[in-house]
Amino acid sequence: MWANDCVLVRVRERRKFEEELLRARKGAERARADVEEHAEELRVTNEQLEAQALELELQQEQLHEAAAEMEVQADHLRALNDALQERTDEPTASASRPRRPTA
Repeated sequence: MWANDCVLVRVRERRKFEEELLRARKGAERARADVEEHAEELRVTNEQLEAQALELELQQEQLHEAAAEMEVQADHLRALNDALQERTDEPTASASRPRRPTA
């Protein structure tokens, strides 16, 4: 005895199903192409952001170095200012002499 499992579909209906499958396939291919395009855009943008992050880290290090150098210079200027202040606060021999009137 022969057993045959099959489904009979009218040719018109079969074509309708095949066309629908083809439309779905083309839509999926377009969606995949869009996803790949966006993935490439994201990859490029990510590379740019990583480069910018490295540049910002370098600039931050340079700013910290400059701030440390400026702090050393400020300490030196404070010391000089303190020394000058001490000199002006000390009584001097010329300050204790009376001034001569000028004509």
